[in-house]
Amino acid sequence: MDVPHRPGHLVVNIGSLLAAISGGTLKATSHRIVDVCGERFSVPYFLEPRYDANINQCLPGGTPALCDDPGHKVYYGPWVFEKITKFAEYKRPHYSCW
Repeated sequence: MDVPHRPGHLVVNIGSLLAAISGGTLKATSHRIVDVCGERFSVPYFLEPRYDANINQCLPGGTPALCDDPGHKVYYGPWVFEKITKFAEYKRPHYSCW
């Protein structure tokens, strides 16, 4: 999704976990870097749950995504590592232990 520059506005990119627990109401962005001329400001802020946090919950108003079965626990650590293994840079042989 292209987001045009609008003076005085912020762009907030969210990740796949927030997209999942919102049931798709919020959309995750794909990370990409675009070389632009001129000055710009970027203030990244990353917030993650603990490795052992149960993420099998949905935000109010969202369609269940991770929480179809309330008795099934989904833990953040294994969930995020599964996502990471799909990144191209981790598919190289020296990361084969994952």
